[in-house]
Amino acid sequence: MTTSRDQRASADDTYDARLTRREQENAQLRHAVASYAAVDQAIGVLIAAHRLAPAAGFEVLREVSQHLNISCTRSRTP
Repeated sequence: MTTSRDQRASADDTYDARLTRREQENAQLRHAVASYAAVDQAIGVLIAAHRLAPAAGFEVLREVSQHLNISCTRSRTP
C-alpha cells in the first residue's frame, strides 16, 4: 500500500524528470535556431558577394561543407 507521502515523492520525481527533459529540449532548440541563423547569414554573404540565387548559395555552402568534411555552421567561420 502506498501512502500519500510516497505518491507525492513519485509525483515530484515525475515532475523533475519532465522539467529536465523540457530544459534539454529548450537548449537543443536554441542551438538549432542559432545554427540556422548562421547558415542563413553565410548563404546571404554568398548571394551578395557572387550574385547568386538563394538556392545556388545554399548549394555552394553545402558543397564546401561536404568537400571540407565539416558542418555548414563551422564552414561559415573564418
